[in-house]
Amino acid sequence: ATIYGLLIAALLNDVRRTEVFARLSRLGGASASTTLCYPARSWWNDPFDALNKKVNNGVYSWALFFTSLAYILVLLIVAPLSAGLLAPANVQVRKHTTFERAQLADDFVWQLDSWDLTTFRTISGAILNKSTSAWLSDFAVIPFWPSDLPNAPLGSSFGDFPLQQWSAETSVYATELDCVPMELTQVYNTTTVIVNYDFPEPDGSFYNFTTNGTAFDLDSHEGCRITITGATYGTNDWVKHGGGWFAAHADINSLLNDDGHTNATVECQGRSLIFAKSPGVTLESTRVQAHLCSRAMYFADVRVNVTINQSSTLVDLDMAEYHNKRRTWDLTGYSHNLSTFEQAFLSPDWITKFPHHAGALDNELGDDMPWFEGPLLAIAADYANNATELVITADLKYEFSRLYQQFFGEMLLLALQSQWTQALAPGSVAMFEKRISVSAGIGLTLSSLFFLLTCFVALVMYHTRLSRRPLNLYQDPGGIAAAVSLMRDERTKMDFQGTDHISKEALGTKLRSHTFSMEHGNLLLIDGSKSEIPPSDRKKDPRPVLLRGWMGPVLLLALCALVAALIVLYQMSRAKTGIHQSAFVYQLNLDVLGATTTMAPYAIVPTLCAVGIKLWFGAIGDIFKRLQPYITMAKAPTKLPNSVMAEYANTPTPFVPVKAIQHSHWLLFVIGIGALATEAFTVGMSALWELEVRNLNHTFSLPRRLVIRDTPILYPWSRDGRMAGPYFSQPQDVILPTVYDKAVQTWLYGAVVELSQSASTPAWTKDTWSFIPLDMLDLQNNVAPFNALNTWFPGQTRNVSFQTTAVRARLDCEPLQYSNDQLVWLQKLDFGDRGWNSSNRPPGLTHGYTLTGSANVFGNSNFSCCANETDGVVGDAAVGYWSNYDQARRMYEMHMSARWIVGRPLNGTFQPTNLDYPLWIWPEEPRLLATNCTPLIEQAEAEITAEVETGSVLTYVIKTEPKNLTMAWSDNYLEHNSSADFTGETYHYTISEENVTVSWGNFFWDTLLNSGRSFDILSNPQGMSEPDASRYRSFNFQVRGLNLDFMSFAMLALANNSKEALLDPQTFMDLANTTFGTFFKHYASENVTRPSGGHTYEPVGEKLPWAIGPVLNETNRTTHSTYQGAFATENQTAPISPTIVATYSIPVQQLVMSPIAVYLCLSILALLVLTTIIMYSSNRSHFKALPRDVDTLASTLAFVHGSDRLLDWAQDSAVTKPWYKLRSRQDVQAREQSKRLMAQMGPFKDQDGNEAWGIELVKPKGMAQRHDRQETESQV
Repeated sequence: ATIYGLLIAALLNDVRRTEVFARLSRLGGASASTTLCYPARSWWNDPFDALNKKVNNGVYSWALFFTSLAYILVLLIVAPLSAGLLAPANVQVRKHTTFERAQLADDFVWQLDSWDLTTFRTISGAILNKSTSAWLSDFAVIPFWPSDLPNAPLGSSFGDFPLQQWSAETSVYATELDCVPMELTQVYNTTTVIVNYDFPEPDGSFYNFTTNGTAFDLDSHEGCRITITGATYGTNDWVKHGGGWFAAHADINSLLNDDGHTNATVECQGRSLIFAKSPGVTLESTRVQAHLCSRAMYFADVRVNVTINQSSTLVDLDMAEYHNKRRTWDLTGYSHNLSTFEQAFLSPDWITKFPHHAGALDNELGDDMPWFEGPLLAIAADYANNATELVITADLKYEFSRLYQQFFGEMLLLALQSQWTQALAPGSVAMFEKRISVSAGIGLTLSSLFFLLTCFVALVMYHTRLSRRPLNLYQDPGGIAAAVSLMRDERTKMDFQGTDHISKEALGTKLRSHTFSMEHGNLLLIDGSKSEIPPSDRKKDPRPVLLRGWMGPVLLLALCALVAALIVLYQMSRAKTGIHQSAFVYQLNLDVLGATTTMAPYAIVPTLCAVGIKLWFGAIGDIFKRLQPYITMAKAPTKLPNSVMAEYANTPTPFVPVKAIQHSHWLLFVIGIGALATEAFTVGMSALWELEVRNLNHTFSLPRRLVIRDTPILYPWSRDGRMAGPYFSQPQDVILPTVYDKAVQTWLYGAVVELSQSASTPAWTKDTWSFIPLDMLDLQNNVAPFNALNTWFPGQTRNVSFQTTAVRARLDCEPLQYSNDQLVWLQKLDFGDRGWNSSNRPPGLTHGYTLTGSANVFGNSNFSCCANETDGVVGDAAVGYWSNYDQARRMYEMHMSARWIVGRPLNGTFQPTNLDYPLWIWPEEPRLLATNCTPLIEQAEAEITAEVETGSVLTYVIKTEPKNLTMAWSDNYLEHNSSADFTGETYHYTISEENVTVSWGNFFWDTLLNSGRSFDILSNPQGMSEPDASRYRSFNFQVRGLNLDFMSFAMLALANNSKEALLDPQTFMDLANTTFGTFFKHYASENVTRPSGGHTYEPVGEKLPWAIGPVLNETNRTTHSTYQGAFATENQTAPISPTIVATYSIPVQQLVMSPIAVYLCLSILALLVLTTIIMYSSNRSHFKALPRDVDTLASTLAFVHGSDRLLDWAQDSAVTKPWYKLRSRQDVQAREQSKRLMAQMGPFKDQDGNEAWGIELVKPKGMAQRHDRQETESQV
């Protein structure tokens, strides 16, 4: 833009300075007031002059109009807009690539033997909102990934990748439930036939009987009526206490228990029923939510986008495209048909995943327990198994649709992994990269302007042809010599008589009524009456306005103000807060030719300022360029090449300093350098600012709400001492069931999902550390005033940094020596011994092995699950459990054993005749690794940075050495007597009311390590282990080849599902440590609130109440002891600061000044200041000899009209020709001789002996005092 502007400026200069001659060359000539006396005016006057017919002899000057318009457009629009055309930005760059895409085989099979894993992932995703895979949401998306990846990413987050987006076409599957509501219309008493399907008669029939019941009629607006009848007795009394289920077919009995049946009309056939009811047996007291649903499965091949950032991965698609392309997925006739899928979905094993209903396995639910069945158990668990709340507040249609889709997606993903095939798929990867971006709107605007400018230039070329705009000039009119050559006509010379030393105004007055014309390079007077010369005002400063003394300080002030502004703004941009104020970063969005254009004042205003300085110095430079030859001659006689023959009017700005050096015009050289520097200054100012997204920090104090918990958890307990001794039951046997008996334990599920599916970590945690969080309400209140500054930027988040307390849990483990001693944990079986025969021994085996002794888990070695046998081929299987429960002593220990067994067991069990329990047989010796671990909970001070919206910890630094947190173990189920009538003598025969206090470390330890035997705890409060390990499924995985608790399953996932890897002691202990820490941080971060704190944190000042009673000593029940730890006195407080200093970091657009541009601009401004000082301090002495400015042709002619020798010299055409037009040797010699001549400006005598003032040729040693034509001719 700068170069283009220089070219247009040169064009305008040529058109403008020839405009006078164009007017003079028109028919009839032109008035001197519009030609010879017409001054050089500013650029903004040119368009008006061009359209002024009075000035242009009754015509328009189109050449001047289009040239000036082009210059104005370049100066005021193109140059500023060019500054905003290119800008660095984080641009989404999309590159085409090839993806690997998984393919679903036509004959794929649902993995029914992975039901435990599928259900776990379904509960995690649909109920706990913990993503198990990024490919599963409202749709099941067939995965695709860049072909250079070694493995397909199937987890919930692909956080190892930088911010990017994958895009490719793939298959998408979805299930839909089209449901209509059903209303409860009648409730009435009836009789019902109960069939006992559990115990068939010898003839194959089933025992049945008739009993009283209650019927519930449900009606839909489509005419479907369903009658559900249930008995009003029994343990599974859903009629009285509420419950619900999902029936795949509304017209058949779907209840798993025997206490009811369903009848439906034909209008209901082919559809499913979602049914839930509150407690009640009358129409008024019963609340029902029921839906009649049609089910369908769809698929479509659509383009899917996978957006990956640091903390999450989002898979989305175009819904319109999906609905246009989707087709029904017909599974009829395949092994993976719908009935097989729904058999898995409606499995009765859902009940084994929820400890709340553990007693239902033995028909031993409590009297007031709601009865939920099948997949509805998962939804009910989310409502704490409260039937009334479920019916009133749940949207069963939506929640069941979500559960159904999640289960379908998990099954589909497992089926895909079991029969993995791949194909190539074209696609693209979009990443944000730092690029130089082009503003589309500005680009379109500039393109349009350049097209318009091209048209203007073409029109100028057309209108400046000599045939349309004759000039009648024989040479460039820029120099003094050219002006002198015009004075050939004697009448013209006489008309200028007496004008040599008058002012510009007086000259204009004298000539304004005269008419002149140009003919063949001569200026002719056409009409001019003799007029008196008006008196000149000698007191008026003849210098141009821009060169007068008072303009110097003004220019210096402007330059110094710019210097100060740049320095201040640069310091502001380097400060911590930066330049982010809206007044600086404001952007105006405009719609230009359909493209959104962002106009940034921060880019345009500096450019305009630079343009102003450039115009100012350019105007001064133009003045000096025309005055310099006169100033030189006024000081002393000067050779003609440096005076009369020197011309700068047609010299472009970059060449002015060069030409000034050639002519030894040093002041003009300095000014030329300054004018040239303004061009660089314009470039520097346009590149001054860069808009970047940076963090703006605000520091404030927040009240400290939470601290590490030192107050133990309080549980009431009724100890029944009438059945056994003091160790009949421990507090854990009563307290732990209350934990497992509640809703799904989010922290147990969450830890497994994070470790096995690469899911995001909980808020305020990182790695294995958990950090005391800020109170979100306090935080939001403090950051609210700054949120208006924030807009979304790729990869940027609003963060808060503060110092807090960090806590973690880890294990101190060592391998147990008996791992290598098989006699301790393995028993060899000889199938030829007593007790074995052909009917009960494994076929084809003469001997085998079974687990015993130290291989026991929870005191039970009689596992029957889960072998890895397919079509008679036995594969590797693994058993892994953690436990701190000593079955022999029935004690919960403060150390735990973790066992990992790998081998190839047989399916099922085999029972010899001499044992009353079956054995799990291993044909080959399995391998075992056992470790003994003790827990450590540590505390340290940390500085963290977390996202404000989510609490996700981005970075942390541990500032102090971690130290053992003993308060986490202070109360190991301490019993506090609260029975007023308690006496030690009757202890073993009475019920004592006690309170139990347990520290959170003990509570976490026991809850985690006994989760694998939660059913055992719930169904056997005496601590007696059940031999049927298949019941341990609430927090276990029992799938083909795996029988693991949650912790062992997580370790296997960390080991890339390598069973062999976990047999290495160091690997096992390292992964156990990571797993333990991860479970702890999920435990610590669960349900943290201001009022209650949480498991690990407590509100500041929380204490135990005095009324819980004294601690009872186990050895002497009548001896009291004191409280332990920091809660010994009620008013004791820890020495902590009541406030937290937090720094809020918000990404905002900030103006960043380029150091290079700043230094360049400051250097140029310093040069301009120096130039200004030199220019204004010396120009008065230079200009005092000149009676007037020479901004008009008349002013120059008035100085030479009486210069006879100069006029005679100028008549020689060879002398005044440009060098490139010299053709003969005589022309060249004449020009070379002229270089030795000298001219001076001042008083002289003309040929008639009259005193004159102006420019005349002189002898080298002095001024010409008289006219000597012969001498002049001889020199020429």
